[in-house]
Amino acid sequence: MEVFDEFFEHLDWLVGQSENKKMVLWGYGRSGIFFEKLLMQRYHRRPDCIIDDALCHTYVQLPEHPIYCRDVLDYYDPGDTVIYLCMLGMDAGLSDVNAELARRGYKEEVNVFSVRRYELGSYNKKGLCYESFLQYRKGFDLVDGISNPLSKSTCNQDAHGFTSIDMIDLLHILRDMKLDENSAFFDYGCGKGAAVMAALLAGVKRAGGIEMNRNLYPVACDNIQKTEKFIGEGYNTSIICGNASLLEEIDEYDLFYFYGPFAGETFRQTIRQIERSYKRKPRKIRILYTNPRCHFSVIESGVFRLSRQFVIQTRYPCANLYELDGDVCRKGLTE
Repeated sequence: MEVFDEFFEHLDWLVGQSENKKMVLWGYGRSGIFFEKLLMQRYHRRPDCIIDDALCHTYVQLPEHPIYCRDVLDYYDPGDTVIYLCMLGMDAGLSDVNAELARRGYKEEVNVFSVRRYELGSYNKKGLCYESFLQYRKGFDLVDGISNPLSKSTCNQDAHGFTSIDMIDLLHILRDMKLDENSAFFDYGCGKGAAVMAALLAGVKRAGGIEMNRNLYPVACDNIQKTEKFIGEGYNTSIICGNASLLEEIDEYDLFYFYGPFAGETFRQTIRQIERSYKRKPRKIRILYTNPRCHFSVIESGVFRLSRQFVIQTRYPCANLYELDGDVCRKGLTE
């Protein structure tokens, strides 16, 4: 993925500084969790220790994955330890952290490195993640909020606000599903187009989405155009502005994605549209649903069944994968 070459060049250098040394991760918010996932996925490493003074006293901790306060550094030798800071530069207490590390014999750029500064260009850029890198380093528009001009129709009452996806999780899932150029991906409530971008980066040749928010729609189109400049020609992409529950032109797609864009009757009608699409054009169809709060609306008609769950543990605990029920396919759908 050429678009991430610079990101991984920086990351390889950063992680290389702790080769044959103990690795300590300080700051376990969204950025720290993202960095830990990268360590496991790319380098098959886990931090030897995680420090977060705000989280270490919470009762919700896993015995095999403890979070410590700074005093744990009493047991680490600065000559044999590298610390990666995943805190935000404007976080209260960061100056105190730097002073603490200096007192213990740690020195910036020697055995202390800010992951944010290397990957995003600043201590103060929010949210260390693929989406932030693409925004701050490559000129995409993915992470900032946006106003919502939607009216009070039934569809819009069902809609949830814009939230950027966790691209690291979606890319990992799509690769695990072994998608190829014959797969066709469609995102309901595509926001700024990040999921469609992820599908293209995962090797899908046909990808599309629908977004009802008039402010988000042009941003998604622009992001997809920029993505195609990085990945080259030969891709078929389409972003639609409209009501997902009324969309019928979906027969060319076989993987439908939801990142919790809406609920209620809008969600149920959208699932029915997918079922009718199968009746018009029988094919292997799958539904991937992150934060599946409307699980029963997917399976209630008996057309789809839950086939697999991906545990992701970033902001939402899992993503469900649904497939067509074999008995229903053999019998054929009825109205």
